[in-house]
Amino acid sequence: MKRNKTIIWITIILLVIVAFLYYTSSSGTFSSKEKDFAVQDTATVTKIFLADKDNNTILLERDSTGTWQLNNTYKARQSGVNLLLETLKNLVPKYPVPENAHNRIVSLMASQSVKVEVYQQVYRVHLSDNLEFFPHEKRTKTFYVGTATADNMGTFMLKEGADVPFVVHLLGLRGFVGPRFSTEEANWRDHTIFKTKLFNIESVTMEM
Repeated sequence: MKRNKTIIWITIILLVIVAFLYYTSSSGTFSSKEKDFAVQDTATVTKIFLADKDNNTILLERDSTGTWQLNNTYKARQSGVNLLLETLKNLVPKYPVPENAHNRIVSLMASQSVKVEVYQQVYRVHLSDNLEFFPHEKRTKTFYVGTATADNMGTFMLKEGADVPFVVHLLGLRGFVGPRFSTEEANWRDHTIFKTKLFNIESVTMEM
């Protein structure tokens, strides 16, 4: 009786090991770079470039004062930039596009997607967090943002150079993130008409 129980337990353990090895081998077929969409340190982001298939482009650049500029012409809307940076930081891949849907999604993204390039200040020499030398700007991320999934709970994304798109979602959001990568200039412009501190205003006059 004890012998039978031992055989049963050994069989169960072997099945668990086989299942574990199968899972890890199948999930490991994708390199970390293929699903690495998030930008961990958004404080070092210096520039974000967006481009769609209709040749609409958005260039967001942080100037020396920390203010974001739009297309080398306008001041960018800070709340919009903050939302984009937050989005970039919290992108999480859920799963790769299934093989039976691969060609359809890739074709769809070829005609309906936004190219995203992220540039950051990095150091050529990094000894520790307090010992870094020779800073320079480097493009650290390039990926494509496609349409929403059928249930609107994820977004198709593809890393540059990767073969398989992923369904990506945003931590804390029930929905898709495509609109946050808008290529409409009006969505990024700062709409402030008049800006000053209240205590600097001595009087206000209105004329009809």
